[in-house]
Amino acid sequence: MYRILFLRTPSRLPRTLPLGLISIAAYLRQRWGGDVAIQILDLRVHDKPIAQIRDEINAFRPDVIGVTALSLEARGAHEMLALARETCPDAVTLLGGPYPTATTEPRWHGRKTGPRAPRY
Repeated sequence: MYRILFLRTPSRLPRTLPLGLISIAAYLRQRWGGDVAIQILDLRVHDKPIAQIRDEINAFRPDVIGVTALSLEARGAHEMLALARETCPDAVTLLGGPYPTATTEPRWHGRKTGPRAPRY
């Protein structure tokens, strides 16, 4: 079973449902059924201290961690990526959403990659 964790970057933007992440999760569940466990950790809606975020990541033990961010959340996205990589060094980490999609000179290129797959 694959374990996928989606993190929505903390910010002071209005608290809305993470419809993009919910849609991706629904697609993956439809495609893989019982072979995938998905958790969405929405840090825009639920303010949590770093220690609690780390504990929740450890408890879920994800194989893949996806972080989504808007451009104005870029700093927080990189902080969440660093936390995810520190907490689960063997997990594949992904950065998605409007920030990496719209950035013409990605700031995450050239970072150390893991043994299983590139982690940008």
